[in-house]
Amino acid sequence: METLKKQGVPAAAGRKEESQPKSRVAPSVSSSKQGGVNLAGLGKVKEMLGSASKQELQVISSKWPEVMNKIKGESVPASAWASDSKPVAATGDSVLLAFQNEMHRNMVDSKFRSLVESAIETISGKPMTLITILMGQWEKVKEDYMRSQLSSQTEDEAGTEPIVDEAIKLVGSDLIEIVESE
Repeated sequence: METLKKQGVPAAAGRKEESQPKSRVAPSVSSSKQGGVNLAGLGKVKEMLGSASKQELQVISSKWPEVMNKIKGESVPASAWASDSKPVAATGDSVLLAFQNEMHRNMVDSKFRSLVESAIETISGKPMTLITILMGQWEKVKEDYMRSQLSSQTEDEAGTEPIVDEAIKLVGSDLIEIVESE
């Protein structure tokens, strides 16, 4: 007993001593990444937004609880990793999922992508490609996209005149011929 008091009890094999501080290795961030989306993926997101529709998003969003239940039925760990995601944009063939946590996003991207895509296809009835993004990056991309749409809309409107617009509304563009005078 005296020997144990002096030398202490050896730690069991395979167990770490709790008194030692745990070292954390900071995740490496490559220069090709920008806020959770690699630059090629960011282009894909912007391209997707051009054809995304509110109706498609509403369909996917309304079925999202069913998708999550399907994922949970297939793999509880996949369900846990996907739990902090939500669909933020959709087209006829793709879904943009925004994640709060980068680790969750990376796990779904690397290990559970096919399972999530399969669950979406089963529930929606059509194959869908999964695109992932972090929520903070999504907010920035969405804001940039809306700003560019607004500026292009104001550029289009700047070249027209209110009288011409009203005439087009009343009789239709096929009956109106616009002649520029100098």
